[in-house]
Amino acid sequence: MDKERFGLNQGRPRPAYQPKNIRCDGCGAGLSVKDERAELVVCEYCGSHLDVSATERKVVGRKSEHQPFFPLQLGDSFHYRSARYEVIARLAHIEDGDTAEMTREYLLYHPRRPSCWLGEYQGHYSLTTATHVMPRSDPFEIGRGGKLKTHDDKAWITEGRGTYELYYVDGALPWVASVGDRLAYAEFAQEAGTGRIYEAKRTENEVEYGHGRRLDLEMVRRATRKPELGQTLKPAASEDAAIVRRRYVQVMLVAVLALLINGAAALICAHKGTRVLNENFSAEELTEGAYSAAFPLAGDGAAVRITARTGLSNAWMVLEAALVREDDMMVHQYESDIEYYHGRSGGESWTEGSRNKAVLVRVPDAGNYRLFVMAVSAQGNATRAERALHGARLTVTDKALPWGKFAVVAGISLAVLIITTVLYFKWKEEDED
Repeated sequence: MDKERFGLNQGRPRPAYQPKNIRCDGCGAGLSVKDERAELVVCEYCGSHLDVSATERKVVGRKSEHQPFFPLQLGDSFHYRSARYEVIARLAHIEDGDTAEMTREYLLYHPRRPSCWLGEYQGHYSLTTATHVMPRSDPFEIGRGGKLKTHDDKAWITEGRGTYELYYVDGALPWVASVGDRLAYAEFAQEAGTGRIYEAKRTENEVEYGHGRRLDLEMVRRATRKPELGQTLKPAASEDAAIVRRRYVQVMLVAVLALLINGAAALICAHKGTRVLNENFSAEELTEGAYSAAFPLAGDGAAVRITARTGLSNAWMVLEAALVREDDMMVHQYESDIEYYHGRSGGESWTEGSRNKAVLVRVPDAGNYRLFVMAVSAQGNATRAERALHGARLTVTDKALPWGKFAVVAGISLAVLIITTVLYFKWKEEDED
């Protein structure tokens, strides 16, 4: 190895370093191992997997017949923090036997600095190093979107977890690995949304932790001196779990706040005003038409709410009402279609419509008024009715406040809250598929 290739520009001399030279027991080729900690070496000539951890070297396997595409090659450079690292091993992992969902990892070696791992999945890169910062809870038991705290008082949001299967390996690794080996992983993004990441990997023998950062494609191009890197690949949509979770929470909080404010406003408005009439009309009275008792209204454009309450059950009613001034002048007329149906279907109860109906009118002149009401109603799906089969109670509230718009906004807020909550939990469960 040419020591000058690792020009550190640190302003101080570097101790002499001698690479480990071995001979392949499979084909006899001479090999040079840069990392003295290497326990597995894949012969670049015959593909033999050599266990070099013991005094006696031995062949433990053969290179996979199907080598996947790697954008970086063994020996490529990676420049990071004013130092040159070298790719000395490459691994490819798959999940559920799907080679289309392949994660590639490169072991980056420097003779005087800790090794790094460059990871790539669907065109998105990350750079991690080993860390001794331990989690406060089991990282493999926290689902997507859940929170993990580490002993350095940082909070992390789970991005995903699962099990990798080693599909391919070459180069030199600091442990003995075989195609088919499995490891559990859990990946986290810093809650603050800084782009920092934390990861845990578990094999049968140990658990390792790492921390690092995401790298955009342009950063990787500069670090590898490969401006053409990734030009033929369209990266999949990327997401930071901490940012996604924060957006869901923000939308849900806004929806809750809007629901509470508009719901309270609608409730307050619905109960404001002075009730000036509360009278029951029988079915016979509604069939013939009837006047209510007289009631005073303040006028001057004040809003008046007229509410009809019925006892409909799987039935409908058409109610006509007129607001009549004491001099028999009709100042407002309206018609209401009221229907209410209910039942059970597929083991679940359902309802449709409402037994009550309200309208809001404005009265310009003060004085005494009466209501004239008529109605027809029918049971079930009847299309015509000649008389009323149900009674109704009419109430009139003077100086009422309009609450309909508040109620509509509250309903929209509730719908947004429900939809966002469903989408949030669906997002959390995606990594369990």
